[in-house]
Amino acid sequence: MLEQMKRVAAQTGEAGVPVKLMFGTVSETEPLTVMVDSRFPVTAPALLVPLELQGHTHEVKAAVTGEAQGHAHTIAATATELDTGGGLKKGDRVILLRNQGGQEYLVLGRCG
Repeated sequence: MLEQMKRVAAQTGEAGVPVKLMFGTVSETEPLTVMVDSRFPVTAPALLVPLELQGHTHEVKAAVTGEAQGHAHTIAATATELDTGGGLKKGDRVILLRNQGGQEYLVLGRCG
């Protein structure tokens, strides 16, 4: 009976604090893994990362036109992948918001 009361009291205390601020370090990028407080790793789907921190590439099409002696020549458009950066990298320190019970961790951003 005493153990059950302790468990209920602990759960009641957690209910009063639905989220917790934590810190972690990116230990792997594929798949994204964050070591939380140097104690345990978290990966998707428990790790929620905003688009701004996911990094991505854009396809950029460019056409070149040149003029000489009264006439123009256009070189056909070519596609180039442009890496916008911004993705999390191994070793990045991140700020995490853990929901109640530790089921999900939202990456709020990088920290120094």
